[in-house]
Amino acid sequence: MSPAIGLLPSGTAKWYSQRVTGKPYRNCMFAALCTPLSYMGYDVPESFIGDLRDASGVPKDQATSTADSYRALHKLIPDADIQVGLMTDEDLIARLTSGEIAARVMVHNLLLPPFLRRFDGQDWDGVHAIALSRALDHGDDFVTWLDPMGAPANHYRGKEVSYSSFRNALKRTNGLVQVTFGEHNAALPDESSTSIGQGSGATHVTPAAGSELVLSRAQIDEFVLVPKRTQFLHPRSLKPVTRSHDEAEFRVAAGRSTAGSTARGSRRAASVGLKVGPFFWSTGSASGRRSCDRLSRD
Repeated sequence: MSPAIGLLPSGTAKWYSQRVTGKPYRNCMFAALCTPLSYMGYDVPESFIGDLRDASGVPKDQATSTADSYRALHKLIPDADIQVGLMTDEDLIARLTSGEIAARVMVHNLLLPPFLRRFDGQDWDGVHAIALSRALDHGDDFVTWLDPMGAPANHYRGKEVSYSSFRNALKRTNGLVQVTFGEHNAALPDESSTSIGQGSGATHVTPAAGSELVLSRAQIDEFVLVPKRTQFLHPRSLKPVTRSHDEAEFRVAAGRSTAGSTARGSRRAASVGLKVGPFFWSTGSASGRRSCDRLSRD
């Protein structure tokens, strides 16, 4: 980790201004990246925007790409569990509004409504990076829009807007939104986790029938009670594979994210660092545990 980066008591979706590095204003990708980093729990100073630019190796008068910012970040914080990929609009909205993640997206400026183009120029024909986080005062599809060009810097704190207001402006690949995101508190140490044999430290969030199962601080080889009809997804494609038929105890075959903090049976499975077989879950075989269809098959 960069010597200048510490950890916060709890992650927060802070706004960062690209104006701090002066003209030309070409650091929106770096400034917008700092918001999910802060949400993960990194204590990111404004000067880190310039540090990222320097680490990228891209001249200061040139725009940068997702690859440039990802490469720069891992030079400065090698173990940062930042995620880069594609999401459906529905998944992105759900994960933002639930507070699970903060994200950086890219938008085509001329496709934005006028009120969202005020800081970047009504006639500017370019692509701009924006940070998004949970809206605190609105429900439904509202999110907090954090524009790195927002002004004045000492008062701007973002704006809660409807996702539908900028949906058509989002940069996409094959219809899916290009997104860089961080999970809340992913960078913070998990002091309450325990080893197998010393008592489980897992917190079980029981889902409704037919939904996903979320485990916090799960341990590899831990047995977890899974309600019937819980959906299992493939850890890479996230496509549905099967459902549990009856309520039974399943073994967590690989339950750590690359940050070492969380395990999840579906949505977060894409970030799992350890895998046994292609599926995130496998059934248990210990005495007294019910055996269901084997999910760790090749």
